[in-house]
Amino acid sequence: MKTARAVVSRVPDLAETIGGDWRKAARFYAKFGISEAILRHGVPSGVLEEVLELTPARPLALRTS
Repeated sequence: MKTARAVVSRVPDLAETIGGDWRKAARFYAKFGISEAILRHGVPSGVLEEVLELTPARPLALRTS
């Protein structure tokens, strides 16, 4: 989220661009793995830790083909 906010603050007219074109907005939010609400309001403290605690750790499966 911090990186996304930094990009928006550094790139002229980016906020207006993603606000006016839903396709560009979708790509932007997907690139950073966030939603518009998270970009605007942030994440309440403790929520990320709670999600990580509930998510089981599992190794990534590597494709061989």
